[in-house]
Amino acid sequence: VMRLFSTPILGRIFEQPDGINENRLYDADNSNHPLTEPFRALRTLIDFAEVDQPLKTILVTSPDIGDGKTSVAVNLALSIAQRDKKVFLLDADLRKPKIHELFNLTNDKGLADLVVDSRIRFRKVRKVSVLTAGKMPSDPAELLSSKKMDLFLSELEEIADVVIIDGPPFFVADAMILASKVDGVLVVVRPGHTRRSLAKASMEHIKLVGARV
Repeated sequence: VMRLFSTPILGRIFEQPDGINENRLYDADNSNHPLTEPFRALRTLIDFAEVDQPLKTILVTSPDIGDGKTSVAVNLALSIAQRDKKVFLLDADLRKPKIHELFNLTNDKGLADLVVDSRIRFRKVRKVSVLTAGKMPSDPAELLSSKKMDLFLSELEEIADVVIIDGPPFFVADAMILASKVDGVLVVVRPGHTRRSLAKASMEHIKLVGARV
């Protein structure tokens, strides 16, 4: 991973015994849980990264599918919220949303309904304000690049301490659009699974949009 990426490694979230980290929640208040400390360490290193520039909006993405980005996004949000911070979690993977499944929420309305319905609501789960993806729009990229999306993120920044966005993998154009709108991009790589070609391509695309990794 260090050879593929010129950016520092912020954290190491080890695999669970069954080898599957995706779609897994943990209790951030349970100090005995094996993932509590790795996510606390990740949270702390993100805090240190804020010294040069505030990281209020963070996009969590990955080069490949199945890398564990959703699990990292959700558990990082839970860990940050543990410190009594106002955390908002958005499911912006509009093509394959998963956050509603992790929290056992309905997905009838969400981020995808933003353009046609400004009355969309967050739901509070374990101290985190969660917005599911909603029904898949005909053109996700158009919605994410819209002025209404920009305004929505600006409004969130005013009331939130941190906004965590679970985005699609970086081979999808939607991820490039989101990366250009946030303060920082957290790239999740799964050794032994992530394809090198996609990892290299994702870094090139991130540089093209001028995003901060």
